[in-house]
Parts: sequence; C-alpha cells; structure tokens
Amino acid sequence: MHLLLKRFNHIIRKGLVLLGLVVPFTINAQVKLEPIISKGNIKDLIAAVIDFIFYVSLPVGGIMFIIAGYLFITAAGNPEKITATKKMIFYTFVGLLIIAFAKGLIEFLQVILGV
Repeated sequence: MHLLLKRFNHIIRKGLVLLGLVVPFTINAQVKLEPIISKGNIKDLIAAVIDFIFYVSLPVGGIMFIIAGYLFITAAGNPEKITATKKMIFYTFVGLLIIAFAKGLIEFLQVILGV
C-alpha cells in the first residue's frame, strides 16, 4: 500500500509540473499581451505592466490552490501540515483578492479622473 501511495504521489507531482508548463501557453493564447517596451507613453506602460501582473497572477493563484489541495489531502491528519496548508490557501486567496482590488481600483480611478 505504501508503494502505491508513493507512486500516486510521484504521478501527481509530474502532473503539477506539466500543468505549470502548459498554463502559461493557454493564458497567452487567450489574452493578447503586447510587448511592454513598445508602449508610447508612461500611462500606457504602467497599464501594460498592471495587466501583465494581473493576467499572470490568476493562473499562478489557481496552481497554488491545486497544490494546497494536494498537500491537504496528503497531510494524513498531521496537524502541522494541515495548518501550513490552511495558511497557504488563506494567503493565496488574500493575494488574489489584493490583485483583483488593485486592478479594480485602477479602473475605477481611470473612469473617475477621465484618463
């Protein structure tokens, strides 16, 4: 049984690595990211950097949730691992929330200021 669990663990890790390699290509296919250097003024440059951070952080957050779920399942009742996993889920959620609010705040300020 222990050998089967080790094999399953190995397969899941390879799957997560493969997922980490594939997700950026799927994101790039869905969102047209223009080269940042080609921006004409500072406002467009800042907007491009913020968009890049936003669109990169979403799949990274999703991958972090998947990893945290896997670690939670494999914790096997170990209170220290469960606590660490709960913290990982919480901080991932907080990070994504901060990024979403920052993007929303910037959009809101642009509408208010008419920029």
